[in-house]
Amino acid sequence: MCPSLVLPAPEHETVMEVIVVADEAEVAGRAADVVDHLLRNDDRPVLGLCTGASPRATYAELARRHREEGLRFDRTHVFHLDEYVGFGPGHPRSYSREIDEQLVGRVDLDPEAVHLLDGCAHDLEEECRA
Repeated sequence: MCPSLVLPAPEHETVMEVIVVADEAEVAGRAADVVDHLLRNDDRPVLGLCTGASPRATYAELARRHREEGLRFDRTHVFHLDEYVGFGPGHPRSYSREIDEQLVGRVDLDPEAVHLLDGCAHDLEEECRA
């Protein structure tokens, strides 16, 4: 058996809170609440956007809040967190296109504040650093 050492977290670190909820709709609402609070209270909010099935309901709820409640994204910068190698932003199966359809194209984000990954970039490591 290997010895282990548990160190207390420094005071400036926060501990992740795990919240158990009943269903996907409640997850979407709770996650949208966190983003909503950030967008309404931060002068220069930044979001990292992922794709897949998990965030779809959250993105739909955020788009609804934008449309029906005036939630503003116009000061927000977003970064796409992943992309398929070999797929450019216009590819029908690219993550960039999926994010655009699910959220970016449905809210008032400044196109200059949307930072994509180009899966067709010549130097993929440099693309990730940029």
